[in-house]
Amino acid sequence: QRPGFKVAPYLLSITETSATIAFHLHQVQPAEATVFDGDLVRRFAAPQPATAHFIPVKGLSPSCTYRYSVLAGDARTPPEDAAYQIKTAGPPGDGFHFVVYGDPRPGESGTHRHHQAIVAEAAGLEPFFSVILGDMVDAGDNWQLWEDFFAIEAPLISKAAVYPVMGDNDRGELAGRFFPKLKKGYYRF
Repeated sequence: QRPGFKVAPYLLSITETSATIAFHLHQVQPAEATVFDGDLVRRFAAPQPATAHFIPVKGLSPSCTYRYSVLAGDARTPPEDAAYQIKTAGPPGDGFHFVVYGDPRPGESGTHRHHQAIVAEAAGLEPFFSVILGDMVDAGDNWQLWEDFFAIEAPLISKAAVYPVMGDNDRGELAGRFFPKLKKGYYRF
């Protein structure tokens, strides 16, 4: 976990020209995301101070990769850190690859070993996005389990958008706090 973040930055809703950078803080803070496009530096401010931020980044070009950083009080990602990237979608017909996996929770084994191995393998493939088929945590109303989940997912979801499915173990209001599209229990992209 990055210092100052309760949940380090992760990507949601990538399109040809936009993305959403999400992260969660320990206390209410204003925040901004910076996107680096060669020599061009663009800043996107959060609409208001909060603990949960979902900063829309717009005006990107299709089929491009951008580094990004986040600043919110003492929570910050280094601008030069290549772990934080946005890869925009290409035009219709362009190829891409993605990863799909499910049930990464520790369950009866009580270990995150298998989840960590899956994320390491998936991150090495540098997919455009990942689909998680539910049961991300053992108990959806336990904040610490979600923090553990995001800490393990960080190498992947800091640079590949995540599209989760609600599993029966994930139920509760917290899933919707992290993934607003899950508040209804379903969505499409």
